Amino acid sequence: MPVFRPRPRASAPLRLATLAALLAFVAPAGTSCSGGSSSRGGGAPPVGVPVDDVLLYPFVGSKSVLMIVVSFQDGPALFPTTAEGENKVRAIRDDVVDAYDKDSYGTLSLDIDYTWPPLLIDKKMSDYSPTSALVHVRADAIAAAKKAGYDVDSYDREVLFSPKVWPSGARGWIRTAWMPHTLRWVLVHELGHTLSRGHADFWDGIPNGAGTRVEYGDIFDPMGSGQLWSRRLVSNPWFKLRAGWLDPSDILTVEQTGRYTLTSLENPDPTEGPTAIRIRRDGMSDYWLMYRSTEPLAADGPIIVRATTNPYDPTYLLDMTRGQVANEVEDAALGRGQTFDDAATNGITVTNVSQPGDPFLTLDITVDAARQLALDLPPRIDVLSPPRDAGPVSGVVDFEVASSDLDVDDTNGAGIQKVTMNLFLPSQDPPPVLASQEFLAPPYKMSFDTAAGTTPDNFYYLEVISEGADGGQNQVWFRVIIDNYTGTLP
Repeated sequence: MPVFRPRPRASAPLRLATLAALLAFVAPAGTSCSGGSSSRGGGAPPVGVPVDDVLLYPFVGSKSVLMIVVSFQDGPALFPTTAEGENKVRAIRDDVVDAYDKDSYGTLSLDIDYTWPPLLIDKKMSDYSPTSALVHVRADAIAAAKKAGYDVDSYDREVLFSPKVWPSGARGWIRTAWMPHTLRWVLVHELGHTLSRGHADFWDGIPNGAGTRVEYGDIFDPMGSGQLWSRRLVSNPWFKLRAGWLDPSDILTVEQTGRYTLTSLENPDPTEGPTAIRIRRDGMSDYWLMYRSTEPLAADGPIIVRATTNPYDPTYLLDMTRGQVANEVEDAALGRGQTFDDAATNGITVTNVSQPGDPFLTLDITVDAARQLALDLPPRIDVLSPPRDAGPVSGVVDFEVASSDLDVDDTNGAGIQKVTMNLFLPSQDPPPVLASQEFLAPPYKMSFDTAAGTTPDNFYYLEVISEGADGGQNQVWFRVIIDNYTGTLP
């Protein structure tokens, strides 16, 4: 039986380039949840220019965040205007900085400023319409911060601490987090949404069969419930990889049967094995295997997460030990001597043959090699306009994407039969579609006048569906904020 041999870790300058190459071979999309980043502006590349991947969302190096604390005429701020109130703001800042430093292995350094004392917005909370409150409170808070002398546009992210004016809870959308309370682990979660992450859910049922989605049910991940905040939650390797926090050379894609070692996700050791193992499950999703060596509930075996490559889809923590404890998620890891059997459907099994005391996991993995080779590479999709970190849009907006089928080539339009773009409002059921257009050749560009008709200021999704000539399909949802209100402010 083949045994995985550790490889040297790639040097830092190669990390993002290697990540782009690795993402080229990751499976396609599904459907669901949060926002995106790139300094690249709008404008479609001509046919023949390579297409980047919307999944690539590096957030490394030094990044800045402004926490904007506001109050209104008819309600107090979330923090009292006292030394104690400011200390609470600082404590939240320090915990968030620490959480992201640990989760990113020090590749991300957050510099967080905050407005103090709280900025008074000259409105009542009741002045805002529930439909557009999130957008309009954001605009008023940013205007107040600019008036107070803060260069808001120079920051990479903004966090709005505000009494709850809008009907929903905390939110994260594109580059902004809305916080109607002071729970710091929720802020870590909402900032994760601004890194183009969906939720970390739990699949309560047969790992490869019938079950129920438990939203936020992954207690081990910041994009889940946050139940284990005191243990410093650790993002799954799919999220880490896309952010550039996990070295691509530490991801092993298993394409043949063998015995493999898996090192700790908290403390990667490339001399012992990869930090994560990926197995293509089918044409729509992957299995990601990780080892949480410092987490008491998962220290004896791998956690297995199923993920699609729609950047807003949830990931699903799978339960490897059904019916053993009342709260199924607490023994989700694959224990020693146990086997995860997905052979009948997808040709995959994973057996934990680790020995007590080993600093790594040892796994016997079987795959159907012929089936793995036959899995289609889905079309690659990139969103060119609006730029992924640009914030809200207004007036006439050009929505522009690029796509290519990697089975043919990586240039715009190569192997693509059709691209469909839909702009829709996700807060209603069924979601109303504001604009829709199909394209049979590039450029894939749809114009929409956000100020025409009765389009409300709100959160929207740009849905992009790319169909390859070989029958392969991919789908992404890209977050958009329509804001025609800011332009009316003095």
